[in-house]
Amino acid sequence: MPFEIFFATGNKNKFDEAKLYLERNIRGLILKQLTGDFPEIQAGTLEEVARFKILAATKQCTGNIFMEDAGLFIPVLNGFPGVYSSQVKKMLDCKGILKLMEEYKSLDKREAYFEACDCLFMPASNEFKTFSGRIDGTIAFEERGKNGFGFDPIFVANEPRGNKKTFAEMTNEDKIQISHRSRALQKLKDFIVQQRKLPA
Repeated sequence: MPFEIFFATGNKNKFDEAKLYLERNIRGLILKQLTGDFPEIQAGTLEEVARFKILAATKQCTGNIFMEDAGLFIPVLNGFPGVYSSQVKKMLDCKGILKLMEEYKSLDKREAYFEACDCLFMPASNEFKTFSGRIDGTIAFEERGKNGFGFDPIFVANEPRGNKKTFAEMTNEDKIQISHRSRALQKLKDFIVQQRKLPA
């Protein structure tokens, strides 16, 4: 029997990455996009934001549903933009982040990481579960690549070993092998397979 889950997001790129990963790794799963107005709170962690947003999403959908919040964290900027990444992307964009990083010429000062937190609600168990994933890397010196979205054009992952490409220079297939999103989704996938006794 097919098993449906709704991904509550207005971001089609994010949805496409999740659909590629989950439908490939869980036999019988169908991922559908749920769009709507999901308010965000100004909170200290991605998990707090994701939990708040999914509560709003469950009022629009009675099925199995998950919500993701993700951010780019830059240690030399005290973790900025972090949980405010989506708002900062709209205001400063990649060029604004590169401007803030101009004085940091060495790669060790340009360390950064992407982190994702997925919050899942399944009515059958009536509980919320969260799953996180992280990928470390550095901030590039200029925007590169036309794929991806968000801050992908300025983020160079440390994996695979020796990688020089930004996320935006990678194909979806390559990115989904290493991204913060796929690492969070892997944990979500493992939980669903165990709970539903589905073949992975």
